[in-house]
Amino acid sequence: LESSQAVPCDSDTAAWSHVNSSNPYGTFPECSELTSPTSYELSATIEFPATADASCPNDTVIGDAVISDLTTSTESAYDCLDSSECSIGSDDVSCVASTDAGNTTFSVTLLLAQTGGDLTSTSTITAFEAQLEADTADWTLSY
Repeated sequence: LESSQAVPCDSDTAAWSHVNSSNPYGTFPECSELTSPTSYELSATIEFPATADASCPNDTVIGDAVISDLTTSTESAYDCLDSSECSIGSDDVSCVASTDAGNTTFSVTLLLAQTGGDLTSTSTITAFEAQLEADTADWTLSY
């Protein structure tokens, strides 16, 4: 990948220097290398309604609650957390309270990192995302 090839045009024959009898179409060798990613990351935000004057719990408290809920789930999409293919650290979860038109909302953001398993495909992290999206419609925030 670190080599280069000069391909001048011969002014006498009007032919490129890399076109010859063994390479009549002037095909260049591969100049790139296909590599698999070393990780995938998923950032997801889940919104919960809150009482008007509520404030978010400590990020560590909310992080521990979210991680506990996911790791104790029976949904196979979350199995990557048990097998250590994926991880969510307590410091990878944050909560922000916002009020709009008198309605207070908690926005809980989590960062999932997949660093193991089959990294040639996004199927693990895609399944996690789809399951999280399906589950959070019924979640309630308790800590």
